[in-house]
Amino acid sequence: MRLTFLWSSSLQCLQRKEALLCFKRKCLHSSRIYACSLKHEASATLHWSIVKERNLHVPVLLEKVIENARLPNLEGSIFVDCTVGAGGHCEKVMELGIFSKCIAIDKDEKCGELLKENNLLRSVCFIQGSFANIDEILIQERVKSEDVGFILADLGVSSMQLDNPSRGFSFSKDGPLDMRMDLSQSTTAWKVVNEYTEEALCKIFRELGEERKWKRVAAAIVNERQRNPIETTCQLAKIVCAAKNEYPRHRRIHPATLTFQSLRLFVNNELNELNKFIPKALKCLGPFGRLAIISFHSLEDRLVKQTFKEYAEKSEFRILTKKPAVPSEEEREANIRCRSAKMRVIERYPKNVENEFI
Repeated sequence: MRLTFLWSSSLQCLQRKEALLCFKRKCLHSSRIYACSLKHEASATLHWSIVKERNLHVPVLLEKVIENARLPNLEGSIFVDCTVGAGGHCEKVMELGIFSKCIAIDKDEKCGELLKENNLLRSVCFIQGSFANIDEILIQERVKSEDVGFILADLGVSSMQLDNPSRGFSFSKDGPLDMRMDLSQSTTAWKVVNEYTEEALCKIFRELGEERKWKRVAAAIVNERQRNPIETTCQLAKIVCAAKNEYPRHRRIHPATLTFQSLRLFVNNELNELNKFIPKALKCLGPFGRLAIISFHSLEDRLVKQTFKEYAEKSEFRILTKKPAVPSEEEREANIRCRSAKMRVIERYPKNVENEFI
């Protein structure tokens, strides 16, 4: 009897040990899964103090982009980055492991070289061109609309373009008046500034820059170029500051910002291309696919907002951002260039298809 009791106690002890061991294994497995999820979460969660301290380049509104791309119903679909630049957003989105492929589009041919340097071309197909031709590009790449899960357009100038004085986008470093995103096109900022009529300049600064002192700026440019051609970005910035009687040291935003912005928009035909792009991009989305657009100018944001509203009212789309997503205070402090960024997101929502993930 005693022997049976000891055998039973030993068996129970052994079972408890096995159960405990099994529990530990489950805990270890769970912790590994949790650690894996934390790794993906870390790609979106940024420590802005470190970014600022080390002067790191971080794509604008990265956390919000990742949040909109990380959806289980997009598994295996195709991601289209319409303004790939140096590949910042593209790299982080593809790291999620959700998308089977990325079609990366940009006007600037140098972006392809950067993607190659960063070893991103394994899962990314780079196409030099305008996002206004997204439909033709996807047909060319044999991509069906039902396979497209996420489209991203980060409007404006990339950091690699701003930081390169030879591209002529910035007044912080002196460079030739160029401002072309596609270096093969003929129209440059130099041509506009030195050859366009005063009336044409007035229209550009007023309509594309929403510059309050557009008459003064245009007149000052015409007056200066009659003596000598305006050759560089710093030369133009000084003329604008003098015309407005405003100087950088007295202001948070440089007085020449709107003038430069309007020239860039005009040279690259950005608003017209955006107007063509949005309807085409929406047609290219598969069921429950999303289109996210990051803008930096009130004219761009207004166009995105109005077009999204029109499509949401009359077709199978729904707006996911009642108010645009904007950078946090920490992101603004770490990256001053993102201060005016706004992101709006719309989703294709077929009413006759059930979505088990919503």
